[in-house]
Amino acid sequence: MSHWHGDLSLKLSFQYFLDITTKMSEPTAGGDSGKKPDHTTGAGGNKKSNYKGYRAHNKPMNESRFKGRETEMDGHIYDCSGYKQADTCTRTTSEIAEFVGRTYKNGGDIRSAIENLTDPLWKLPKDPPEGASRTEEEMWKLDLRQLAADKSTYSQNVKKAHALVWGQCTEAMRLKLGSCTGADENQISMDVIVLLKNIRTVAFNYQSQKYQTHSIHDAKVNFYKYSQAKDVSLQTYRDRFMNLVEVIEHGGSSMEDKAITNKLIKEKNKDRKDLNKSELDAFIEDARDQYLACALILGADKLRYGILVQDLENDYLQGSDKWPRTVTAAYSLLTHWKGQKTQNTNQEHDKSSNAVSFANVQEGKGYVPTNVHGKEIILDNITCWRCKKKGALRE
Repeated sequence: MSHWHGDLSLKLSFQYFLDITTKMSEPTAGGDSGKKPDHTTGAGGNKKSNYKGYRAHNKPMNESRFKGRETEMDGHIYDCSGYKQADTCTRTTSEIAEFVGRTYKNGGDIRSAIENLTDPLWKLPKDPPEGASRTEEEMWKLDLRQLAADKSTYSQNVKKAHALVWGQCTEAMRLKLGSCTGADENQISMDVIVLLKNIRTVAFNYQSQKYQTHSIHDAKVNFYKYSQAKDVSLQTYRDRFMNLVEVIEHGGSSMEDKAITNKLIKEKNKDRKDLNKSELDAFIEDARDQYLACALILGADKLRYGILVQDLENDYLQGSDKWPRTVTAAYSLLTHWKGQKTQNTNQEHDKSSNAVSFANVQEGKGYVPTNVHGKEIILDNITCWRCKKKGALRE
């Protein structure tokens, strides 16, 4: 009996040994046979700890950032927990206006309402004149029915848009909105215009979060630091530019520069102290527009519009003031400016020996024109672009 148990024990031990050797001889993930993977050796044979890999594998996943309930909004949300909340508010409202205008029935009305934060004006059709024909009366009735249908569709869209906007609000924004006047009533009436006005108040109300002077200073720093990046479209640049202005003015500050205002008053041969309030406000508004127009152009992408700024400055030096006076005019100038063609032409001139010239003083010669390489330009060999004669520039 004991001999049988001994044989069985020997067989089991031998089988266990075969199993172990078989597993050790199987190829590993790296393709080497008979070698256990070494997690403590990195590239080059250096020892390293596998603690990082273990921690990265076992650490809990971070909660995904809130992107709103509507997936087609591409992450545009309303939030009040960051210093860019005002800019975020403006961009999200613009995206929502575009979305509802594109996807809602008769979306033009609700889009305009969201962009202007006011309900559309419904124009009633004129009553048919006395003695009108039956056709005229029927057309009048059709116009009335169409107006009633449009108003009904708009009312439905207002509630749909309210649900859309509310779904794009973070929990922090919703808590803030709950403290606004009439918030409970609006949750019942579902007026998207009222909701957007409350969101705007929360997003732009940075005064309650910081010392007011500090907030205004930060807003102006953000304005002066902002410029158009090379991958930002002109429209996006203009919209963000005006949004930064809006943040400053919403906080009670102003973009008016008194020096510009006084200059405009002086040009009209008037005295500031003799102006009434409406006249002074008009000058202040003109000074603001002139300042912002200049700032919009100076902040534009230097690669695309740098030559435009040079041309404006050179024209001014020659007594021709072509600087735009309003943001609309400045934006139009940037839009229609053929900067790339002019820039390429300049680059071609830069390659020539007679590129951008400078006046240097040399003994016995006075002012001598030179090219970018410092070599003297022989004016006798240059053809005048106006009269087409060589040596005319010398005269």
